[in-house]
Amino acid sequence: MYKNLQEVFDTAVVGLASQGFQRSVGEYDRDCFYRGTYNRRCAIGWLIPDEVYTESMENSRVSELMKLYPDSGIKELFDFSQVSYNQLNSLQRTHDGAWGPKSVMDNLREFAQEYDLVLPDSLKEVTSSATPMEP
Repeated sequence: MYKNLQEVFDTAVVGLASQGFQRSVGEYDRDCFYRGTYNRRCAIGWLIPDEVYTESMENSRVSELMKLYPDSGIKELFDFSQVSYNQLNSLQRTHDGAWGPKSVMDNLREFAQEYDLVLPDSLKEVTSSATPMEP
């Protein structure tokens, strides 16, 4: 279980960094996917374990997943006394609303600032100096 928003954020940032902050899109589509081509994931996709994920979850906001898949175990991933649906939806938008790696990183920085979070220590230098290629 993710106990707080910092844990959620750290997990998403580490996952996104592992794919060069590239968006997770479908093969013929520019829409964002929890699991996309080239084994990429969106920010929320990195929070959903493989044993909980199903392809039918695609095209649903994270808050909708809780209602549509109540027995999947997804709701049990988060401590909702510390993390809100709005925060998860906002994190989802940092990735879904980006146009490339630089935009993803900028959005993550803004998210961290908005919620008074810090970037994981191992990524502070990467996110401030990285210049990944845009798709």
